[in-house]
Amino acid sequence: MKRFGQWFLEAESIINRLRFEHSQVTERTKRGVFPAIAINAWIDTKPVGDIYLVNENNEWIVYGVNVLPDFQRRGIATALYRYAENLLNIKIKPSPSQTDDGKAFWQSRS
Repeated sequence: MKRFGQWFLEAESIINRLRFEHSQVTERTKRGVFPAIAINAWIDTKPVGDIYLVNENNEWIVYGVNVLPDFQRRGIATALYRYAENLLNIKIKPSPSQTDDGKAFWQSRS
């Protein structure tokens, strides 16, 4: 088992190497057609995570967040949320339907 100090240094190294790319897309649902944003997180040339947000009725909703298993619990999801909040100039709220990992993420954020 890794000591906290070693884990923290590894996580910090990963966060410092992250870069982001985003694109605007359109989401077609049963409720209509809405603007959306896809954001990808990369380390070097490897995609390690993404977040997908849809703007329904002037409210940005997170449709999904994914981080590769080898990179989970290292701050990548948090970095994706922060990037999205800065890009869209909003504060993202938790979704009412969450996985256990999602619930743990939001509990750690509050």
